[in-house]
Amino acid sequence: MLKLRSRLVLAAGCTAAISLASLATPALAAGSVLSVSQGTLLAKGAGVSTSVTFSCDVGQTYDLGVNLRQNVKGGRIATGSAFSSSREDCTGEAQTESLVIPADSVAFKKGSAVAQVFLGTCNPDFSSCQQDQLTTEIRIR
Repeated sequence: MLKLRSRLVLAAGCTAAISLASLATPALAAGSVLSVSQGTLLAKGAGVSTSVTFSCDVGQTYDLGVNLRQNVKGGRIATGSAFSSSREDCTGEAQTESLVIPADSVAFKKGSAVAQVFLGTCNPDFSSCQQDQLTTEIRIR
């Protein structure tokens, strides 16, 4: 019985400490990746165009990146990456940015692919930054 009481007191103490710490630390605003559109094949597979919808708080800046991977004929993997060209301002509303993802060495084809999206958000003085990530299957048409 004494061991159980000691564990309950310890658990209550830890819970109280965590609660106090969360009150003392301001919540960090983070951006969120909301969705990735289906891809459009460009130049016979030399690239794929897609759009990413996301949101982040007014006053923050963001960077956006997409990695795309697709299993193509013969077990080869087509890959490509694209990034927003510079830090942009968040509007506080859902925003959509279009990106063209060039194929690295193997051409993309119509069909399914895996998109991995990274959204980095920072406050204006860069003292606080966070990242959100979404990995999802998209269709290239």
